[in-house]
Amino acid sequence: MTLATDRCHVLEDPWRDRAIAVRFEEPARAAEILSAALGDTPVDGIVAVADRPALVAAFTAELPGLPFHPLKAVAACRDKHKMRELFAAAGLTVPRNQARQQFAYIPGHYRTWQGRPDR
Repeated sequence: MTLATDRCHVLEDPWRDRAIAVRFEEPARAAEILSAALGDTPVDGIVAVADRPALVAAFTAELPGLPFHPLKAVAACRDKHKMRELFAAAGLTVPRNQARQQFAYIPGHYRTWQGRPDR
């Protein structure tokens, strides 16, 4: 078993798990790093345990043709609005929804979700 982690690549195996350090926020690059690190090592499958690693796993599986969820499916699951659009297009019943612009947290301004200023 080979592990990939998003810990700093400079740390020298602090947990002694021999994990390959990648950046989950750069999934295509992470897949290239994993593929290069694995080389000719046979791989039976890929398991991802969260949203960001699932995208890395989908990119990684595409390189050698390993079975995994299609990249488009994984990307859609990370976007609830897109996922619901696809479900509706497939004839499934979905709750009424609409996409909203995401707001960045700005220190010193009101946190609308808590209704109080930042302290």
